[in-house]
Amino acid sequence: EHPELEKIVGTTLPSYQFRTSEYKSLISAGASTGRSAIVRAGLQRLALGNERFVANNPLPQPKSPDEASINPFAIVVGMAEVRLPIERVFDVTPGDLVVQRVSGGIAGREDSTLFASLEYAVTRWRPKLLVVLADSDSKIVSAAIDQVSGDVIP
Repeated sequence: EHPELEKIVGTTLPSYQFRTSEYKSLISAGASTGRSAIVRAGLQRLALGNERFVANNPLPQPKSPDEASINPFAIVVGMAEVRLPIERVFDVTPGDLVVQRVSGGIAGREDSTLFASLEYAVTRWRPKLLVVLADSDSKIVSAAIDQVSGDVIP
């Protein structure tokens, strides 16, 4: 994690505050920024769930949701090599998240399965929060940050 990432890209990055340390319990107040109250509440919910996961103190979860209870508040795009269910990492009920797993090589192609799936999720459930998960040493994330900061021409 670069300590001056926001300075480099020239803007506040609310999601960056969500993961500013090595993997340990994150302070929920660090997730209090965002563009709207709904986004802030979603980040807060993910942060609290992650704290419970790290502390090995998950909430009791139902086995599977019924159709009426599926109302995802966030879309989470994670890398294909993640070996743990993302819902478990954030200690949420099944149906609270739309989870997409991708390999870096297909992630940016228009008309790809990923884009079509994300468009469907947005159209069907209208979640207000999109979270992209990657490891701290991700070359793909570093390249995206270089492009956003203007260091590299896309």
